[in-house]
Formats: sequence, structure tokens, C-alpha cells
Amino acid sequence: MENVKPPAGDDKELALHYMQTLVDVARESFLILDHDFRVISANPTFYDVFRVSPKETEGKLLYNLGDGQWDIPELRTLLGEILPENKIVKNYEVRHNFPAIGEKTMLLNARQIDTVQLIVLAIEDITTKKNLEEELLVSGKLEYRLLYMTSSDAIMTINPPDWKFTSGNPAAIKMFGVKDEKEFISLGPWDLSPEKQPDGRLSTEKSKEMIEKAVETGSNFFEWTHKKYKGESFPATVLLSKVKLDGRMYLQATVRDITEQKSKIEELERMNKIMVGRELKMVELKKEIEELEKKLKNK
Repeated sequence: MENVKPPAGDDKELALHYMQTLVDVARESFLILDHDFRVISANPTFYDVFRVSPKETEGKLLYNLGDGQWDIPELRTLLGEILPENKIVKNYEVRHNFPAIGEKTMLLNARQIDTVQLIVLAIEDITTKKNLEEELLVSGKLEYRLLYMTSSDAIMTINPPDWKFTSGNPAAIKMFGVKDEKEFISLGPWDLSPEKQPDGRLSTEKSKEMIEKAVETGSNFFEWTHKKYKGESFPATVLLSKVKLDGRMYLQATVRDITEQKSKIEELERMNKIMVGRELKMVELKKEIEELEKKLKNK
């Protein structure tokens, strides 16, 4: 989709223009359909993920795209039955095998805009996340899944090449003050760090160095200053572990907020300084007493 000046035409043209402008920069795949489910436009992410071109897509009936690869029963149910009734559908999960890219698990969100007779369909690829969850269950690692969901430590995954978050457990959502997992996976580690670390280095540069070391050696444990999303900073320990699933590599990050521990250490150091100061004063006082006793004896 090309960026063009707002049209001077009717409300539908104006609405279409602004919708295209918004979805053009989205990380998720987006389709804008007319009331007959014909594709008016798609964003670059859709073309990249599903390996199709605008020529193969625009103006075509959705169910006829790619020799019928989008003729999915669940999708027909979503658009033909659920959406007309509710006008909006959230987090409708669909799994489908595409000839060119293999099996994908998708989270569909759709909105029907009756005033301009348009449908906006958002398609989020959650294949990696679902495969990871299923691998944990199939391999018998139910205890890991339980730990993931109940841990007080933030557990998240980051994937190459952009190293943005692809999952986050409930503790991560709470720790970093984000709204939900969907908002969380739109971020990268640098979004949850202050501009600079205590040593003066930029967080963007240092985080890449920590990631590279974990990829090279298999793991990396270090202290890091994080911050809540659009909030205050806090000290943490981070364990980055390299994991492989279905031949693909990703990193699991386990983050522990050590604000309380740091506070206790600082308090102990403060108390230690007070005690050392008192001991020094006692030594000085003892010397003064000894000198005074000597003077009294000499008299």
C-alpha cells in the first residue's frame, strides 16, 4: 500500500485511506475487505508472512486467494456467521496448513464497519508460541508449564532476528506494568530498560552484547537495570538461555526483581558503616582515657 494524500471523495474513501495508513505500519498481518469478502488491500506484513504479492491478492475474493488456501471453514464461520452478529470478534484461533509456508496457528481479530461497508481483519501468527507450549506438554514437561504460569520471576522468550519478545508469563506482564501479553510482545528488551545502564553504557548497545554472548555460549547471567513500561527503573538479575525448538533457535529470559534484596544490602552496608564508625570512636575514646590515666599517675 502506498501512502497517498487523503482523498477528497466520500466517507468510505476517507475511512479506507485512514485504515490503510494505520495497518501499513502494523507488525500483524492485516486485510481490508469489502462486504462481499473481496480484498481491497493488505499490508506489507501480510505479503511477507504469506509469501504472496499485491497482484495475487487485491481485488480477489478472500476464499479464492492462493488457489483456495484461505478457504478455511473456521474463517467462513467467523466472517459469515459470528462477525455479522457481533460486529467485532477478538482472539479467534485458527490452525491451517498453507502449501507455501506450512502449518500456521493464527489469532484472528475482526471488526465490521457497517457505515462504510468494510471489514478489517487482523491476523497474528502465534505458531512459535503454540508449538512451544505443545512441545512442553508432549515432552511431559508439565512441571515447566506450571512453573511458567505460577513463577514470581518474569519468564519470556525473544527470537532472532529482531530479538523482540514473543511470549511473556503472567509475572512478566505484572513486573513490567504492561496491559496484556499482546502489548508485551510488541516490545523489545530495550523498551523495558532505561536509556543508560549504571555503567553509563546505552541499554540498546549493551543488551545486544548480552544477547550475543548468550547465543555464543548457551547462557548468560548478569545484573541489569530494567524499568516498567513507561515507568520507574528497578534492579534485576537476568538469565538468558539458548533453546532450540523444531530446528529454530530462540532465547528464554528469566528476570528477577531484586529491589528488596538491593535495599537490604544497602541497609546492611549503612548499618556496617555506623558500626565501624562507632568502633573507631570507641578506639579513640579508649586512647583518650589511657592518656588521661597516664597524666593522673604522673601527677
